[in-house]
Amino acid sequence: MKLSGTAELAGRPEDVFDRLLDPAVLAKCIPGCRRLERVGEGVYELEVKAGVGAVQGSFRGRVTLSDVQRFQGYRMDLEGKSPVGHVKGGASVRLEGIEGCTRIHYDGEGTISGLLASVGARLLDVAARKVAQQFFEKLASEVAAGLPPQAGVPRGSEPRPEARADR
Repeated sequence: MKLSGTAELAGRPEDVFDRLLDPAVLAKCIPGCRRLERVGEGVYELEVKAGVGAVQGSFRGRVTLSDVQRFQGYRMDLEGKSPVGHVKGGASVRLEGIEGCTRIHYDGEGTISGLLASVGARLLDVAARKVAQQFFEKLASEVAAGLPPQAGVPRGSEPRPEARADR
């Protein structure tokens, strides 16, 4: 399975990058996340409830970041296990500053085995895209919440950030 696309968030790459490495922020943004803990430099353990249709499970796994280039991007590798299947994959994440916003480019691929794989590639593809969209929408809110208010705009009435996950 492959997943790639872009998401645009209000804020500078510095604002976005710091949140992409913050376990507390990520735990709020990852759909179904029950636990996310940094256990070493660039290493996180997580537990996520996920699935497709009737095939649901609680996955426990590890995320490892490598090739970290501050404010620019990194490589992420993931492995997770559940009674309903096994997930293994990786992605490249790159940040690009554009006119007061940050465009996140992501390009990844993964394999899924076990009962979860039996739901079919098309359903898995749709589910993965939906999870990515939900993640970036929540991340946009988290980034916006940490930005200073715009000059002349009362706090709480700032324009709502847009997050878009493309193919």
